[in-house]
Amino acid sequence: TDSIFTTDKLDDSLLGKGLGLMKDELNGLTIDKAYFLGAKQYGYTFTNPRGYTEDRSVWAGVERNSLSFKDITRLFKGSTISKVKPNVFFKSMKDLSI
Repeated sequence: TDSIFTTDKLDDSLLGKGLGLMKDELNGLTIDKAYFLGAKQYGYTFTNPRGYTEDRSVWAGVERNSLSFKDITRLFKGSTISKVKPNVFFKSMKDLSI
């Protein structure tokens, strides 16, 4: 699915769970800091209702939220980071081999 980030509050008539409506992923909370580095390459922080800072990240090819905002900041500044991805097995539906 596609998403948008905006500095303006959306009209309540545009929000909901129905087809064609926008979903408020943060339930009314506001993003504190964000970096958008490319398509499906971004991270942000927000303050949760308990007053703690939380990170969120989306990076193509990497598990959602597995990059910290510190990682995203380092990437923005030109650093390279490495992530170990667990072994992935593929099962053939033709002969059921792995």
